[in-house]
Amino acid sequence: MIKIQFLKKNIVKENKTLLDVIQSLNSSEEKICIISNNKNKVRGVITDGDLRRILLKQNDLKVKIRNYFKKKFIFLKKKDTFKDAKNKFLKHKDIIYIPVLSNKKKLIGIYSRKDILKEEEINNEVLILAGGLGKRLHTLTDFFPKPMLSVGSRPLLESIIYSLKSSGFKKINISVNYLQNKIKSYFKDGKNFDIKINYFSEKKRLGTAGPLYFLKKKNLKNTLIVMNGDIYTNLKIENLLNYHNKEKNDFTLCCHSHSFQVPYGVINPKTSKILINEKPEISYLVSSGIYALNPKLLKLIPNNKYFDMNEFINLIKNKNKKIGLFNIHENLHDIGDYNKLMEARGS
Repeated sequence: MIKIQFLKKNIVKENKTLLDVIQSLNSSEEKICIISNNKNKVRGVITDGDLRRILLKQNDLKVKIRNYFKKKFIFLKKKDTFKDAKNKFLKHKDIIYIPVLSNKKKLIGIYSRKDILKEEEINNEVLILAGGLGKRLHTLTDFFPKPMLSVGSRPLLESIIYSLKSSGFKKINISVNYLQNKIKSYFKDGKNFDIKINYFSEKKRLGTAGPLYFLKKKNLKNTLIVMNGDIYTNLKIENLLNYHNKEKNDFTLCCHSHSFQVPYGVINPKTSKILINEKPEISYLVSSGIYALNPKLLKLIPNNKYFDMNEFINLIKNKNKKIGLFNIHENLHDIGDYNKLMEARGS
């Protein structure tokens, strides 16, 4: 059990805001917020998945959490044993954490599924798309493919692989094309990173979804994770996997908020109160380049043809499959151009 003295960052008062919850989850290893009142009595919980569902409906991060936290949740009592905790996790397959409370409903600690069920391993495979040309980075990619550009002390692709490894993923597939030997000679078969790496060589460019056809012959049974090879994020991919499975999605699309300021006064002719809104900031939900999908969907991928992810998603939608959104509130940089690269290096 993780004791309360190691969970200070996870405890949030019920009069706090969604922003406080985001900061709590981003700064703590355990992805659950314990909501308490001023007398330290536990009132409820907000899990990582709960927060992402809330953010899809609520854009105001300053809103109080009192109407959002889960008041009915599974917990253990002080007298309960390790075996009781294990049985709870086995019974409730979608629960990641179980709080342990005193008779007065005060937090004693939490049990984590990965610590209790250590025999569980993540057998899901990952496909990293690393075959792009990186043209918008100009001369920086003349001799190195974009995923091999350094961010911090290591290449971008190495950071992705270490992040996946820390989440428990051991089976990594990498689709390569441009300057592919730079990637293959650096990572080899993954043995030095204590993972298994398999390469798919695109003889021609296949777009952002086309390389998925390589995985058809594997007859995968578990959820597949797909991500672009030019992403720098501290998102724990296991949280995406858990969310996808709990929501019973066929396809889960990761998204994040992107804002920009209009450099002009925007005219609104439909209101009599404000005619011009001076340089407003506009926010959109945009694709993050990370996906989770059920392997049965791979049959929709054309063989060895250029095929982009937006085409794939539209095809899935037309088949009436369940598509869900996973809102990323963690730090994320899409290294699309020089400015984005510098931004990531400075973060």
